[in-house]
Amino acid sequence: MALSPDDVTMLDTHARQVGEAVGWDLRFVQAPAGNHFAITADGQLVHGPFPLDELSVHDARMELDMIATGGRRIVKDDEGIVRLL
Repeated sequence: MALSPDDVTMLDTHARQVGEAVGWDLRFVQAPAGNHFAITADGQLVHGPFPLDELSVHDARMELDMIATGGRRIVKDDEGIVRLL
């Protein structure tokens, strides 16, 4: 499954909106080869990298929605590592 540039922009926009709402710089990033993606918070991986397929992209959308509604949280641990709980 290849994402179009519009799809990547839409997912990244959604991640940024969720991040703004919860106080983190969230991004949806696609690997240069285009076959994997991840969600980052303040530049650190919090979800992924995962193969770019329909199920994984759907899962990423659900993760973002859960972060937005408080079902999942992003925290920085004692070592400064950002984690998705």
